[in-house]
Amino acid sequence: MTGKEGALSNHKQLQFHQASALRACEFDSRASDRGSRANDVRSLSDSSRRKEADQNRAFFFTLVDILMTCARQDIALRGHRDDGAIDGDAVEPE
Repeated sequence: MTGKEGALSNHKQLQFHQASALRACEFDSRASDRGSRANDVRSLSDSSRRKEADQNRAFFFTLVDILMTCARQDIALRGHRDDGAIDGDAVEPE
């Protein structure tokens, strides 16, 4: 039956149907709204990944700057045990 007392009309009045319809409308509005993608999971993960890449890049540039400064001033990069030659097996003396 599809009239006023039909199955579809009765189903439309159910609390479950009304809640589901509201959720569907909210989902549709969020999915179609391209301007507010700040809360999108993909955007959040991309922004955190971009932030991590920027931090790594800043660290890398700092490290390169330190290495270039040491190279210009002829400072060795061997560490605190710079008291002898390294043997042929690349083992530092004790």
